[in-house]
Parts: sequence; C-alpha cells; structure tokens
Amino acid sequence: MLGLPAHPVHTDWAEIVVRMLTVQGVSGRRIFHTWHQVASLLDAGVNPASVVTHHFPYTDHATAFDLAGSTYAGKVILTWSKPGSS
Repeated sequence: MLGLPAHPVHTDWAEIVVRMLTVQGVSGRRIFHTWHQVASLLDAGVNPASVVTHHFPYTDHATAFDLAGSTYAGKVILTWSKPGSS
C-alpha cells in the first residue's frame, strides 16, 4: 500500500501472520531523504530504465516474482494500472 488512504483500510492480520510477512511503514524524513537521493541520481544522469528488464500487470505477480528471483532479470516492475489507462 502506498500513500495515505482517505478511509479506513481493513486488514486480515491472520493472512499476514501465517504468510510470515513483514509490515513496515515509512514516513516523514525518511521519505524525503529517499526522494532527494533519487533526484540526485537522476540529476547525475542515471537512467533507471537501463536496469528495468521486465514489466508485468499485478495479476501476473507469481510469474514476475519467479523471474525476479532468477538470474534472467534485472528489475521487474509490477503495474496496477489497467491497459490503456494513464
């Protein structure tokens, strides 16, 4: 989940516990520090597209995670937008 929701978000904590997931929050200075680091990299001419090797819709997450865990991919991007939307 990214951002601050406009309404309460209900979470099935049992699913998180049994899958042994870690939930973390980032706020305040840490977010701004990350933005500044990325801006510095972009200003220095780093092109992040050069390390992105694959894009998948979120519905293909299993395939994307398998590929990301292999030696055949750089960065794998999952998208939540519907095809044709911007």
